[in-house]
Amino acid sequence: MTDISRRRSFLKATLGGAAAITLAEFVPLTALARQGKTPVTTTRLDEKLVVLSGAGANVVAMTSPEGALLVDGGVEARSGELVKRALKETGTKKVHTLINTHWHPEQTGSNERLGKAGARIISHVNTQLWLGYANDVPWQDEKWGPLSKQGL
Repeated sequence: MTDISRRRSFLKATLGGAAAITLAEFVPLTALARQGKTPVTTTRLDEKLVVLSGAGANVVAMTSPEGALLVDGGVEARSGELVKRALKETGTKKVHTLINTHWHPEQTGSNERLGKAGARIISHVNTQLWLGYANDVPWQDEKWGPLSKQGL
């Protein structure tokens, strides 16, 4: 795949993900989502793009020749289930790229799992800074981070 093709695929995924998040039903992070009491549901946008909801956040998955690309990763407690469902829905064997839209635990819960599995994690430098140290998460009454080097 050429650099131009990769850039075009990345831009398509990013724009598609942004549109999907805007259009998808919002599923707030709740104790039920973290406990696995809400089902992970899918909304297919086209043959290569799907939105997964119910694992604490809306996650966009895109099929590509390298594997799956995810925009956000849900909560850590549901990461295994979410990744398994994303792979099934995209018909791929691995997640090659995870894009973090921001540092909140409901968007970065799959970072450690996917980073250790070799996925490339892309985020704004400020997101990386936030994930580099322990942060209070007042709406969950807990701390989040710091993530390992692989999780960043």
